[in-house]
Amino acid sequence: MSFGYNIGYAAMAVLASACFAGSASAQQTMSLNYQSSERNGVCAFTVEGGTLPGTDKPFKFELSLRARDSNFGATIKVNGWNRAQAADPDANHPMMLEFEGAGATVSRSGGYSSGFWDMAWAGWGPGANSEPALALLQKSRFVRVHFDGVDYGRIDLQGTAGFAYTWLIQCRERLLAE
Repeated sequence: MSFGYNIGYAAMAVLASACFAGSASAQQTMSLNYQSSERNGVCAFTVEGGTLPGTDKPFKFELSLRARDSNFGATIKVNGWNRAQAADPDANHPMMLEFEGAGATVSRSGGYSSGFWDMAWAGWGPGANSEPALALLQKSRFVRVHFDGVDYGRIDLQGTAGFAYTWLIQCRERLLAE
């Protein structure tokens, strides 16, 4: 009698754990926090970037892709950024993006601009110039941004590896089909 009870108890424990594991995995969700837009033929994917080094100012990090020529870009966007406001808008400051687990790329151009947003921007150039950066984006979920001698930290591009890439490419294809 005690032998049968132990087997029954063990079978119930296995069954209960299997049911619990099944319901736990069914309830797992992923929360995404990004903004997307398309304007004037440019697809943009924006995430929270953290805070500017040495300040408490939050920044947004935007990746963009111009549909007509596949020019890839990246922008740090802030309101009230003294560094951007004081910078020479004609100086060239390339941006380096280190895609975690994939590699790094340096833009061919970059700089500061101020207006509604204070920005550090970078562009890789049309077509073949942007392909290596896009290939790295396709393989990564996290990027570390370096611009004008400052490390802006590790930024979560949301979703899974390649999520931002897929959104930009699908947006470009949709715009080209119009």
